[in-house]
Amino acid sequence: MPSGAAAGLEPHGQHFQFMPFGGSRRGCPGVGLAQQSVPAVLAALVQCFDWVVADGETGLVDMDESDVGLVCARKHPLLPRPTARLNPFPAVVYPELPARRSA
Repeated sequence: MPSGAAAGLEPHGQHFQFMPFGGSRRGCPGVGLAQQSVPAVLAALVQCFDWVVADGETGLVDMDESDVGLVCARKHPLLPRPTARLNPFPAVVYPELPARRSA
């Protein structure tokens, strides 16, 4: 990505941000495709949906952490509910072609 915290990082170096793609010459061949498509998909999700937390009446995100486990997991899972706002790929309607005459 051209800007942000990972602007100067090379995907084939020793940076742990890119560990799912591998770091050696046997790394993932799809790293370039992923770096181009993930921001586009994320932008489409943000643009085309209104997101509401499925908490109930408060609508607030609970950021409490669980006390068990090796990683910092949420105590209560985040359950966002999308509401369609915009269709980025509207159906293309073509006019009907005239019927062919038999000769």
